[in-house]
Amino acid sequence: MAYRFNPPPGWPLPAGFEPPPNWQPDPSWPPVPPGWPLWLAEDAAPGSGLPAAPAVQYPAQPYQPYQAYGYGAPPPRPGTNGFAITSLILGVIGGSILSIIFGIIGLVQIRNRGQRGRGLAITGITLGCVWLVIGIALIASSLSINAANSSTPNVPPAGVIQHTEQINIFSLVPGDCFQNPPPSQTVLGVTRVTAVPCTVPHNAQAFAQFDAANAAIYPGSQKLINEAQHGCQQRESVLNKSAVNSTMTLRYLFPLLTSWTTGKRTITCLVVSNARNLTSSLLKG
Repeated sequence: MAYRFNPPPGWPLPAGFEPPPNWQPDPSWPPVPPGWPLWLAEDAAPGSGLPAAPAVQYPAQPYQPYQAYGYGAPPPRPGTNGFAITSLILGVIGGSILSIIFGIIGLVQIRNRGQRGRGLAITGITLGCVWLVIGIALIASSLSINAANSSTPNVPPAGVIQHTEQINIFSLVPGDCFQNPPPSQTVLGVTRVTAVPCTVPHNAQAFAQFDAANAAIYPGSQKLINEAQHGCQQRESVLNKSAVNSTMTLRYLFPLLTSWTTGKRTITCLVVSNARNLTSSLLKG
């Protein structure tokens, strides 16, 4: 016996429609009424849903997929996006970058999936940006403080020496001009130098000063030399480079063991000229 397809009421199908293999109706069409036979014998009244011949057991396929999918049932209600929730939590506890990233992912998924949680994601992103700004401000403040601590004290370019005098070499401060002793006098170490105003002809000037890193135990002259070289090079920026020429050299003073034991811990950076012809400061104004 031949059978024909019997579409339920409300299904917009043309007369005589025969579903092809694996065909499925549009989910927006009305549901199949309970007990409605989808296949009828050829001699049944069209559209009646009642067969003229005795009821028959129609094949399980392709009707079983229809029943399994439950056509006409409302779609499940979308939930709250997980990335949006995570973004909010990270934003509250200071997650910063992660809260921003998770919030952006959440907004994209919410738009594509129709989920809830847009407000949570936006709040998480906002909090993340706030934490990020605070972090950047703290880092910048820390760097500024460290730079201030390591910089040379702000002293007049001409130093504090107002007249020629003999002073302890460890009394020199950045900006002081003096007469550098000849090598024959520095073999056994130098404790005093002749300081002069920077307008008086001279051949040396102190441009930076800092304490040795190890203040407890004498580290030895070689370690102090290495520390002095590195520290003085870092502080060359205070010099007026246009006034420094090839006849000048950068040197440094550091305490020997005898001075160290009396509490001297200072390393002083110097500019020394070959001739006593300097009559102005070499520091930036």
